[in-house]
Amino acid sequence: MAPDTRFSNVNVFGKIFFTLFFITIFFSINAQIVRYSNDFLQIGATARGVGMGNSMVASSSGAGALFYNPASITKISNTFDFAITHSEYFGNVANYDFLLGVYRYDSTTYLGLGTVRLGIDNIPNTLSIYNNGSFDLDQITYFSVEDYAMFMVFARRTKRLSYAVRSKLIYRHLGKFANGYGFGIDASLSFNWHKFHLGLLVNDALGTFTAWFYNLDDHTIAVFDSTGNQIPHNGVEIAIPSTITGISRDFRLSGKLTLRQELDLFIQWAHRSSAVISTRVFSLSPGLGSEFIFNNVLFVRLGLYNFQKIKYFSSNSSTTFSQRINFFPSLGLGLRYHKVIIDYTFQNLLNKAVPLQSHFITVRFPLNPGSWKKSHN
Repeated sequence: MAPDTRFSNVNVFGKIFFTLFFITIFFSINAQIVRYSNDFLQIGATARGVGMGNSMVASSSGAGALFYNPASITKISNTFDFAITHSEYFGNVANYDFLLGVYRYDSTTYLGLGTVRLGIDNIPNTLSIYNNGSFDLDQITYFSVEDYAMFMVFARRTKRLSYAVRSKLIYRHLGKFANGYGFGIDASLSFNWHKFHLGLLVNDALGTFTAWFYNLDDHTIAVFDSTGNQIPHNGVEIAIPSTITGISRDFRLSGKLTLRQELDLFIQWAHRSSAVISTRVFSLSPGLGSEFIFNNVLFVRLGLYNFQKIKYFSSNSSTTFSQRINFFPSLGLGLRYHKVIIDYTFQNLLNKAVPLQSHFITVRFPLNPGSWKKSHN
């Protein structure tokens, strides 16, 4: 009998995991610990998730789960599941793109791969605009700032519990001035209990490191010195772990109408004064997501996110202030046509101070080559 090679990929994944683990420990020495790092990975991956205020750790499914809770990719029933997201910020200045794919290896083993890019192109570099005592517009050059990440997920499921490990590779490009290279490891769980769905995601479980390498010429350093700017140096920064836990449940409102409700808790293991609950050990803020599902064809979503304590100073005094809880809502729609789902979300719709509103569009489509071949024979 031939040897069973079904889990040869699992062994390879295990070797990669432990290699990344020991490299993480090595780079943790003499590294700078930071609370906020690689924040472009917190924006959201799908219009459905953003429409529910990114409160998706318990109810996520399909390819989008690769971002919100990798353990939930085990919910797909087809061989493949893909999702493509596009969004634009600041009047189309910044472009945000996400591509996610899940493969069902067998009835209990699932693999996922995803990539994201956040980029701002054609930024004017005016460091050399002042030439020989006058402004010279011909000295203006242009560069791009780009953030990339790639996710690789391995997930298994049992009767009620699913678990997953996600590794991520990071590349950050600041024109000709700097490059950052990093990686991290996340872990997640998905559990069904009676009519409830529970989820847990630990981001940067071992601390995600990013190594920065700067390439500043003598002219750039001179301009920085003359304008009072700090000269950056090569180094490594480590992002501290954070946790998202949530619970969701479906409520049947009528024969064809279902309400999916989710409450998430976003926990950062550090003091953050703007969080709803903040201690010396951790900071906590909630997130709420609702999804009305009509006949599994039409989806209406509402999310409340980014809860923060904001200080409002009195108009008569610079020392007297009141503190309130502020949050942002999001609104989304989804439509299923055959097996393809098209989702749209308008995010940050009440913020009128600056043009931070963004439009998210996601197309999700599952594939099952086996059934496709049978239907075409």
